[in-house]
Amino acid sequence: MIASFAANVLAIALVGLGIILVPLPLPLGALMILLGTGLAITVNPAMKARVRRLRRNNPRLEAVIRRVRPLLPSFLRKPIEDSAP
Repeated sequence: MIASFAANVLAIALVGLGIILVPLPLPLGALMILLGTGLAITVNPAMKARVRRLRRNNPRLEAVIRRVRPLLPSFLRKPIEDSAP
């Protein structure tokens, strides 16, 4: 229970930090957002359902995810595959 709570807090922190870092020239913001989202999908079933619904309702987002997925390392690829619509 405490580990799940800590993982959710860490996921939120990573996504928040990623949003702040997006304007920088290095792609650190996108990486932080991916890490935070992947962590949230892994530990939170409600987040997995929300991401699945988001992907189902936004074909452009789904196309980008499908294009980027083969380039990701396996620890990021698995949560994305788990949330496939």
